[in-house]
Amino acid sequence: MKETHLTALREVYNKSEPFSVVQMTMGRVHEYVMWASDAQRMLANVLSTRTVQDLVVTPRYLQVGAVAVPAAAAQMIADEVTEFRVRLAAITEMLEARLKRWSEPATVVVPDTNIFMHHPNDWDYVPWHEVLAAHDGYEPERPVRVVILLAVIDELDRLKRSANTEEKRRRARESLRRIEQRFPGRLTKRSVLTEAEGERGAVVAEILEDELGRQRLPSIDAEIVDQARELMAIAGSAVVVLTGDTGMLVRARSVSVAAVKNDHER
Repeated sequence: MKETHLTALREVYNKSEPFSVVQMTMGRVHEYVMWASDAQRMLANVLSTRTVQDLVVTPRYLQVGAVAVPAAAAQMIADEVTEFRVRLAAITEMLEARLKRWSEPATVVVPDTNIFMHHPNDWDYVPWHEVLAAHDGYEPERPVRVVILLAVIDELDRLKRSANTEEKRRRARESLRRIEQRFPGRLTKRSVLTEAEGERGAVVAEILEDELGRQRLPSIDAEIVDQARELMAIAGSAVVVLTGDTGMLVRARSVSVAAVKNDHER
């Protein structure tokens, strides 16, 4: 999330102000629809498509054009935009905090569920630098930030109970146990996996919780890729999905998200 993106959010917020008050002027609905279209265009460069749709293309927005009474339409527009401004202000504040969190130069790695299932006891000993060497933008001197999505942890929780084999259930349980060992007490802190050595930067792990109000995609793989894309907009450096699954590799690259396959086995 570059500073220019935050500027765009603030600009959309400021342009919305005239529509947050009731005005029964000629062409009010048309003006509102044109503003909403412009807001979608500007927000699409900053937020995910789903978030933009949730913010702008709401049921009330879709109903405004069908309201025959001008006073009712004007009140509906004011109510809709007032709510929009509250939500956009909250998103802007949250993204400002995320920008601060992700501003330091590093290579961000997002491992999928497959990595934890194949390395239940030693995912934290994956040779991160060796794996990342397959990525075109790899810079060994940069620190590596291993970002464990809460969605992945929830998927492991699901697998420990309902995977179709006992072996898979065991692997999920052991992966979760290892995560708990790495993050005792506070999940928000970082865990150092390896210290900086020679020309290689340190490797640290952290857990990324869902943003407030996030609605996850039905597919865990799609959700991982979607969150990686959002990190790409925020982080000041490369974001790479790490997987052992060819399907995930193709899925990520198909939407311009960098991905590498972990072929290193311990």
